[in-house]
Amino acid sequence: MGKRSNFARNKMDLYATPMDAVRPLLPHLGTALKYCEPCAGEGALIRHLASAGHKCVSAFDAGMGPFPRFDASFITEKELKG
Repeated sequence: MGKRSNFARNKMDLYATPMDAVRPLLPHLGTALKYCEPCAGEGALIRHLASAGHKCVSAFDAGMGPFPRFDASFITEKELKG
């Protein structure tokens, strides 16, 4: 979301990922993908990918949401193993 857009901004730039944005990605992911979500927000992308058979092994967010607060620029192999 650009600062110069005409959309109302959400607190902490928290925008849920719509399934319509995920569908074009799914054919490129293979099957049973395991991944880390460093910008989890409230978990919309995690839920969409789970419905397609993929598994989030760890999730963080620098702002709001139910996931641990963590700056994604400091993720190490330890965090990636969930």
